Amino acid sequence: MKKVALVVGNGDYEHTSKLKNPTNDSRDIKESLEDIGFKVYYGEDVSQREFKKVVRDFGRESDGADISLFYYAGHGLQYSGRNFLVPVNAEILSEDEIPDTTVSLDFIQNRMEDSKAQLNLFFLDSCRDNPFDKSIRSASGRSANIHRGLANPNVVFSNQSIITFATAPDEVALDNPDGRNGLFTKNLLKYITQAGVKIDDVLKATVKDVIDETEHQQIPWVHQKLYGDFYLNNQEKSKETQTEKDTQEDNLLVPNSYVDEPETTQEIFSFTAKGVTIESQGTQIPWVNNSIHT
Repeated sequence: MKKVALVVGNGDYEHTSKLKNPTNDSRDIKESLEDIGFKVYYGEDVSQREFKKVVRDFGRESDGADISLFYYAGHGLQYSGRNFLVPVNAEILSEDEIPDTTVSLDFIQNRMEDSKAQLNLFFLDSCRDNPFDKSIRSASGRSANIHRGLANPNVVFSNQSIITFATAPDEVALDNPDGRNGLFTKNLLKYITQAGVKIDDVLKATVKDVIDETEHQQIPWVHQKLYGDFYLNNQEKSKETQTEKDTQEDNLLVPNSYVDEPETTQEIFSFTAKGVTIESQGTQIPWVNNSIHT
């Protein structure tokens, strides 16, 4: 099975606020993915030129992969409805400089789409306020084109994909200044290497734990186009692990408010602050009424 990942963590910014968690986040995600058989391209505190180069290298390596995965921790912003990831050397003094000094999510998505991987995964732990808010001004003062958090990407992939934000579009993720990792990544790391667990179940458990830990102040957002079963770690569970699961039903990875989806269902669902919204093609989702509410 061919599994390829690009992991980028930017925290040591030159012209805006530095971030503590992304370096640890990216290193821990990289190590976890390598442990379960991913070939990982890695960037830490990268410039725009370095960022784009490693994306291109990753895109070429992902050609024909079973799973292609992109993870980013660092500053990000939305401008005119598009999402941009911020290299550590970016210096933005006006809003029209954003596309020229950052790396657009579109650029990365297009490279992944071109690779024709069976499944594309995006994890973005970058939903913060605009880091250049004080320096960017339009002619009328504060820009009406720049908004908090990240924008709904409104992406339609020809192949299967899952896009995950640390919090909902237009919302800001909470900081975790006293912890090693950001809140979303800390909870993702608990499940990402578990053997024999479907990727959508990993995400459901991660979302639930973030919601519980933050008391609904941060609700990760998941956009999914998936009509097959995929496993980040496709190794079989050991008999000991399976026995523990059978005898500890209260500690199931997937919360009991969810039930398994039909095997032949193609679906798109989003965890948002208003709950779980689901669009289904051809088959009703049995847990459509079990949405999470604030």
